[in-house]
Amino acid sequence: MNSKGGNLLESVRIAEIVQKGKIATSVLSNSECASGCFIIFAAGHEKFAHYNAQIGVHGASDRDGRETTQSGAATVGMARILKELAVPASIIGKMVVTPPDQMVWLTVDDLRSMETQMFGKPNQLQSDQPSTSQLPPPNLNQDAQANAPPNETVTWKSLVEGAARLSASQHNGKPKNIRFCQPELKSCTTGIIFFAKDGSESIIKTTEDVNGKIIKREMCSFNSHGDVRTCFDWDDKTTSRQMKNAKGEWWRVTDE
Repeated sequence: MNSKGGNLLESVRIAEIVQKGKIATSVLSNSECASGCFIIFAAGHEKFAHYNAQIGVHGASDRDGRETTQSGAATVGMARILKELAVPASIIGKMVVTPPDQMVWLTVDDLRSMETQMFGKPNQLQSDQPSTSQLPPPNLNQDAQANAPPNETVTWKSLVEGAARLSASQHNGKPKNIRFCQPELKSCTTGIIFFAKDGSESIIKTTEDVNGKIIKREMCSFNSHGDVRTCFDWDDKTTSRQMKNAKGEWWRVTDE
């Protein structure tokens, strides 16, 4: 496979053929498989990728490449399809929060999490390094993003700024911020609440100690009842499942 994507409906139709036919999918050295191509790749009965291949995801757009209400609904549809194809939630999450004019390239760990068999010679970079995308440097404003150079590193600050813009669009132009302190833990947490395109309530949050030193940075998605959440730790790259007890305290119950 070697494609930057294309029509979403046609990609889904091809993916159905691949899935029903139990066909293997492969992305060779220096090839690129992104957007709709990723849906087809994910449908493979067996999946293969060269270490030098680029496999990327982003949200849907309309025919003119714009992000609209209709394209948002299409992104939700993509998320459901990928879930049915057993694509991990962490990858789906990257897809739904990435605008259609940007791209998040999956890491080797991402690909392995969806049972992709890697071949060829590994890159010099470690697989747990941050993904890259066409996100601009964090000091650029939103209007300048379309002219930003490609392959900038996705930073925590750029994710927070993106969450703030999304939250503002969902809460009458003002992000929904929260802050609370836990004296017993000598820490305070600041977060931004927003709804992902799959409809789930989510939060991106930073926890600091009493001296203002950052001790944890997480992105969490809640279940429909708000008492179970799946969190990704930005710094140690681990995912955990947490539950709220009767006192409103969160407890880690599983690690992934």
